Amino acid sequence: MTSREIVVRTVRFEGAGRIPYCLAEPYGSDFAHVSMTPSTDERPRSGVDEWGCV
Repeated sequence: MTSREIVVRTVRFEGAGRIPYCLAEPYGSDFAHVSMTPSTDERPRSGVDEWGCV
C-alpha cells in the first residue's frame, strides 16, 4: 500500500493497516508538505482575486 493510500484510508476510517507518520527528514513521511509565503506584492490591489475574495 502506498503512502497516499494509507493516508486516504486513515482519513476515511477504512483501516489502513498502519498509522500514517510524519517524522524528521531522514526518516520520511506519508504526507506531502505544501506551503506558501503570501506576498502583498502578488495580491491584486483591488477587485476580486482567483479565490473570489474582494
